[in-house]
Amino acid sequence: MLNISAPLLFSVFLGMDLAILAWQAGPVWVRWCVHAAPWLTLAIVGFFYSGRIVEKIHTQFAWATRRQALPEHDQTGPIVCEEIAAVARESRVFVYDLADYWFYEQCGYVPPGYVQPLLLQPLRANLVEQLDQLLNARYKIIVPKAHADEFDFSDVESSLTGMEQTETAHYVIYYRK
Repeated sequence: MLNISAPLLFSVFLGMDLAILAWQAGPVWVRWCVHAAPWLTLAIVGFFYSGRIVEKIHTQFAWATRRQALPEHDQTGPIVCEEIAAVARESRVFVYDLADYWFYEQCGYVPPGYVQPLLLQPLRANLVEQLDQLLNARYKIIVPKAHADEFDFSDVESSLTGMEQTETAHYVIYYRK
């Protein structure tokens, strides 16, 4: 529901705007109601989300004044940068996880590209092609063991040839020589 809330709110406000145009010549009480509807909607949404907004503003202000990144995502599992650095001595690292941002942020790696398209690539062939290009460019693909069942690397592993792997306590790291 949260993902589609913006289009839904847009549709609701567009409908209210069209209702205002449609009832311009209507009775006074109807005109008053259609003009009050957008403000009433804003008040209701603001009331129900006000607690979250205040909490979020306080959290963001606290972290901004400390000049630190936001705290790590609570579902990443342990992020052990030393394990990754022991195998991937270069900074060419691609994290194969839904919470990849936290790995890049905490370990100081630069993600390859502006958007990590793991979820944005609906076609498996495109994902395999991207991973193949990264492996050819000597990137190490880091697969956290904590979330191996959520975003299964074995779906694409069989399509990638010539890979070697190193297993650590928290990760499986794939690469080509």
